[in-house]
Amino acid sequence: MSSKVVPPSTPSSGTIGSARTATPSSSAYSTSVPSTTMISSQGTMNGDQGKTDPTAQAEDSKLGESSVDPTHHAAGLSNYIFDIGYMGQNWADIQLVFFGAPLRLHRLILSQSPYLAHIMVNAVPGCSLDLSFTDENITADSVHIAIHHLYRPAQHLVTPTNARAVLATSYLFQGMPELVHHAYSICRDSLSAENVVDYVQWLNPSASRTNGHGHQDSSVSSANTNGGSETGNLWLGGSHLQYGEWTERLKQDVLDFLIQSYPRSLLESGSSPTSDPQLLSIFTRLPFELFQLTLESPLFPIDNIQQRFAFAKKAIAQRKKLAGASTMDEAVVLAMKGGAGMEVHITRKPKNKRQALWKVEG
Repeated sequence: MSSKVVPPSTPSSGTIGSARTATPSSSAYSTSVPSTTMISSQGTMNGDQGKTDPTAQAEDSKLGESSVDPTHHAAGLSNYIFDIGYMGQNWADIQLVFFGAPLRLHRLILSQSPYLAHIMVNAVPGCSLDLSFTDENITADSVHIAIHHLYRPAQHLVTPTNARAVLATSYLFQGMPELVHHAYSICRDSLSAENVVDYVQWLNPSASRTNGHGHQDSSVSSANTNGGSETGNLWLGGSHLQYGEWTERLKQDVLDFLIQSYPRSLLESGSSPTSDPQLLSIFTRLPFELFQLTLESPLFPIDNIQQRFAFAKKAIAQRKKLAGASTMDEAVVLAMKGGAGMEVHITRKPKNKRQALWKVEG
């Protein structure tokens, strides 16, 4: 069962930074001391008798021992800050407004995030700040989780549904490496045949400049693409890694899933990757650089070169149907591998009616 983020409720009255009268618990303040009794460092002395009460001394000793437990004290303080400060929104000295909803918070806690600390650097106590995000992956839910984490660990609130949003938000906020790493782990572990293409599109911003089927127009594509190493680097590296090392890691995870994890799971279940309709559907929708890198990889578990060639040819035929009026033309060829047999090459060139031959560097 996934955990649901419950934003703290806003108090019905009061202003930012207003102090409510604290009511001491009766258990802590119920003991009254008679006027004839003196409290000393030696214990309780009854009137003029001057004798130390052994029972009181023992209780004081136990109280002293328990009060110095740093773990217990830290846990109590953490619970108090979270319950009274975050959930109750009491003693707030700043208000953040995001996605149209206000939240009364505390600058000292928020300053753990370098991003929020920079925003608050000139903020006066009691002010209200509007947060706006250019990253469309950030949601109100993910912002609540990130702020929650500044008050109390919030890894348990990350699910496969919101993991990408939490990764985006925690990466932006900074100062919470354990949360961004956990969100990354959830993304990695939730990769499946059903969502891998969605992850590819999420990790590849340039996909928005294609015709929607992994085929780039000539305006954003090189004139000729031969050889998997060059285009493979475009997928694994590229000039833009939106979330730094986390984008890079997830790109490698996606590549491993396409080359090894999913095809091998088919083999283990008794199916052939070349005849699996879902694998064919996935390859049909991949951007060219990833499509090429995967099918040319020696780790792709289709050892028979003729079967690999036939599978690539079938995938390219499907890609052409989806591409529509693409200005680029893809093909698969068999090339000599330095005297050690044949290997599959995936190539792409601008469409040219007069061009009938494909040159492959092998």
